[in-house]
Amino acid sequence: MDLPPELLREVASHVPLYVRPPTLLSLALTDRRTSKAMLQVLWNNVVVKSDRVAELALRQLSEDSTKGPMVTGIYFLFTNLAAEGYSDEDEDDPSILPHRGFRQRPNALRALAALEELVSRGLLSRLRTLASQSWEYRRHTGKFYMAPLHGLTPSFWSTIGNIPQLRTLVLGCTSLTSVLHLGAADKLNHSPDDEPLGVFGLKNVRRFSLTLSCRDLRHTTYVSRLTTQLRALSLGAESTSLSSIDLAPVLELEFPVLEAIYVRAYDIQNSATRFTLFWQRHPTLQSIDIGSKSPAFPEDIASQTGFLPNLTKITATFLNVRLITPILHQLTSLVILDPVEAQVPYLLREIIPAKLSRLRSLTIRQLQYIPSGLSLESPFAKDVLKDIENSASVQETGHPHDFVLDAHLCLIAQAAPLLEEFTWIIRGPRGIEEVYNTIGPGLRNFKRLQRFFFPSFFNTDDKDIEHQTRVDHLKEYASKFAQDCPTLATLGDTSTPLDPTQVARGYELLRTVRDGHGQFVDAKLDFGYGMVYGQEENAFPLPDYSML
Repeated sequence: MDLPPELLREVASHVPLYVRPPTLLSLALTDRRTSKAMLQVLWNNVVVKSDRVAELALRQLSEDSTKGPMVTGIYFLFTNLAAEGYSDEDEDDPSILPHRGFRQRPNALRALAALEELVSRGLLSRLRTLASQSWEYRRHTGKFYMAPLHGLTPSFWSTIGNIPQLRTLVLGCTSLTSVLHLGAADKLNHSPDDEPLGVFGLKNVRRFSLTLSCRDLRHTTYVSRLTTQLRALSLGAESTSLSSIDLAPVLELEFPVLEAIYVRAYDIQNSATRFTLFWQRHPTLQSIDIGSKSPAFPEDIASQTGFLPNLTKITATFLNVRLITPILHQLTSLVILDPVEAQVPYLLREIIPAKLSRLRSLTIRQLQYIPSGLSLESPFAKDVLKDIENSASVQETGHPHDFVLDAHLCLIAQAAPLLEEFTWIIRGPRGIEEVYNTIGPGLRNFKRLQRFFFPSFFNTDDKDIEHQTRVDHLKEYASKFAQDCPTLATLGDTSTPLDPTQVARGYELLRTVRDGHGQFVDAKLDFGYGMVYGQEENAFPLPDYSML
């Protein structure tokens, strides 16, 4: 490379965080001069995707005192294998888990202890960001869930409180007990006016993100003490039970700098009214993820001046997306949950007057059955569901006819001409052949689409089919997708069986290889993340496995 080292480091520092380590390591192999520059940038942000890498990275920081001052950010990803006896009802109660045989992975605890030691020795004096995510694979369901991170001791909090430049703390999933370091007695007896505990002792932190469990929401006194710092709040993300959480007390609180909120499994009376008041008090919100089918927005948004002016990302059911059509034009990312048949194209064609000119990322998780509460005569169903009203298959099974998305994709492409990534999730036993025949030809309508993701549910009578056979089959259809969409660079199969010990890999991706004229040459197998637009500073933009 001919770039001077200063400019080379500046360019490298703008590589998205989730691909920065492998990208910079590849560049470091080119020559000695480039290697030196890349390694300096690499140590600026330590991205750790496994327990083994965490141990190696922290050991190097301990043994080489020159590396510590380079570090401005540390990002951990921990994965746990839950015990067979762990039940959904247990959620994340620390008092229950030890009796169920749950154990934090030893390397995760060692990593936290090593980090604490580095800070106490003054080796991380320039650390500005500390972030962690914790995922858990539960064998009895075969799925991943956000998991609580235990092992945050009083000494841990007091130690990181001594980092002079620490400004951002992201606890991807933990419990309020760990954050405040409260024992069972403390929950009842500790007064908010007493000596600061846990995170309350971090005076310099300005950006704080936290996932709270269902049980934590009973302690709104403590939750309220976090409001002035909280930038991102996740509620009920770890709950897999059918029970809902009462959000009413939380919605009464004020979060002056809140930028993102994620809500699952809530139970609240007059939900639209209560949420509307919450939205009106929080114009700072940029991202909303609310999975419930209950209304969460008012019906008169068009008449409310300045409603959620900073909102750019939303995940919601079709009903709630329909309610916010007056502000959809400002979105860059949209996830629509459970639309029926062609409701999304109908929404884009008949209800939204202008194009979604800012939209870059779109996910549609299609519903395969007609909800009992949806009238075929309703405005949402008019001209959309008329062909299935007398269908025998609907009457017998509740499932509508498959619909051809080719024409519908044309409408989506017209409404969102700058779309870069698109995910189509549909339930049921579809193979990649059916996915391609249904949606592949329609991709030619997109002029800037770079990433497309789908569940293929590879169909075969041989349950022990070799992995290479499956990959070859995917590559065959990757060429067809790539020829239909000249800008397509990544094709992802979201139904790939995930290795429980390798959740950080994401799912299978096929990277297209093209010649100098843009013609498809080959597809290379890779593992990685899916929808990444707008997540350049996210070290682990993992997919929401609950949607797949």
